[in-house]
Amino acid sequence: MKQRTFCVIILILVLIMGCESNKKAIELQPTSQQTSQTPLESQLVKPPQSVNPLAPTESTKVATEPLKSELDISTVSKDNTNSIALNPYSLDKIEEILKKDKSVFDIIESPNKKAIAYMVSKTGTPTPYDDMTLQIWNVGDEKPRSAIGNLEFTAGDVYWSPNNDYVFVDTGTYVIHEGSLYSATTLDLVGVFEYFNHAYFSPNGKYIVYSSGNDQHSAIKTVKGEFIKPEQPFDLVLYNMETHQNTVLLKGTETKDYFAIGWLDSKTIGYRVSTYSAENNKLHWQDIQFAYDLSNQQTKAKADPIRK
Repeated sequence: MKQRTFCVIILILVLIMGCESNKKAIELQPTSQQTSQTPLESQLVKPPQSVNPLAPTESTKVATEPLKSELDISTVSKDNTNSIALNPYSLDKIEEILKKDKSVFDIIESPNKKAIAYMVSKTGTPTPYDDMTLQIWNVGDEKPRSAIGNLEFTAGDVYWSPNNDYVFVDTGTYVIHEGSLYSATTLDLVGVFEYFNHAYFSPNGKYIVYSSGNDQHSAIKTVKGEFIKPEQPFDLVLYNMETHQNTVLLKGTETKDYFAIGWLDSKTIGYRVSTYSAENNKLHWQDIQFAYDLSNQQTKAKADPIRK
């Protein structure tokens, strides 16, 4: 009996232990639902880091920063607006104003298009003896500048030096002209000339060549003097713009005149020699064109003689 009772107890203990083991196994084994809800480590999505809400993101930066082309356009537009507002006096605008002024004459632009030179008449209707004043109006300036003093006679021609540094004003109505040379920067009068026909700037603006029949020649009795006026001989004269000095290149005589006719280049002067003779109470002359080389002070004939 005792043995039977012991076996029953052993069987009960075995059953109890088997139930506990099955329970632990069931708890340790994941269910199919748990397996689908629990991702692998590689599948985990890390939570976003804390971001300052006021700081622009990369996409925000692209949207808020202007394109380079937009910056360039706005800058150019602003500069143009300022230029128009601060500099309304363009070359065309100044010329338009001057053309409407009845007291303005001989309007001429500088070679670099940065200024306009012109003459102003007191009366507005120039006569052969009307006083006129040189003025220069620089592009961008609100008003022009005036040379000090008035010219004695009505201006014939006004022209700039090729380098924009000087303005030459031709005056007078006689064969012997008078001319005034002004600094375009200061408008000071830097030279006064008496010359035949025309005065010529060199292409580089460093010299003026002209023909002069000055008072010192009045005592010379010329062959042509018995037939035509002016009777004095004419020299070929070179004016240096740097030193403001005159140099007589070729001196006129009783039978010869030297007339400037322009420049072949900045170192070569074109001129004409007139040689006179009188026969049977008539004046005869021969004209020959020459070139004068400043670098070696030599001359050579440029054309066949012209007999008259």
